[in-house]
Amino acid sequence: HSDEITEDGSNAGDMKVSVGPKDGKALSDIDEEEEQEAPPAPKFSGIWTVGFIIFAIGNGGDFIALGITKQSVVTLVGSWALVVNTLTARCLLHEIVHPLDIFSSVLIICGIVLTVIFSGQDSPEWPLERIVDQYQKPPVVIMLIMLASMIFVGLTIMHLDHVKRNRDAKASKSVPAKPSRAIGALYCVVGSLVADFTVLFG
Repeated sequence: HSDEITEDGSNAGDMKVSVGPKDGKALSDIDEEEEQEAPPAPKFSGIWTVGFIIFAIGNGGDFIALGITKQSVVTLVGSWALVVNTLTARCLLHEIVHPLDIFSSVLIICGIVLTVIFSGQDSPEWPLERIVDQYQKPPVVIMLIMLASMIFVGLTIMHLDHVKRNRDAKASKSVPAKPSRAIGALYCVVGSLVADFTVLFG
């Protein structure tokens, strides 16, 4: 302990000089720890790179195919991606494939084959004026009203089921239950009906 007086009049013995960080670690050690704690730079695996290249080639092929054949054929052939997703989920991610997934894939393949086989047949031209006239016919109007009504009923049932599950979970102070299989199927049905409107008015 020193009682020497410094130039500013304070006691040198009372001064506390900090020569480094806390815990006795040097600045170089702290810098090394910060470098070690930094998140690693993203690395692209070989499988990811190959998958990205195939994805880019596929999209480029779709773009070229639109200038060669009909758009309806290219769009339906694009459904093949669903089959590929099912296969890759099993082979790469080791996910469990349900028999219904396999059945759906077979149906998609059959639909693609039928579409490609019969795509060569000549079809009548449908200009915009002719399509508008079709939408004004009573049978078509009735069909559109029925589709809209089915979508409204399906959305209403889904909303009521969602409210009921949340209310039951709040009463029991637990996590809301998942939708039942029937409600899950209803989601698919409503989605397909909405897709019908997309096709009709797209």
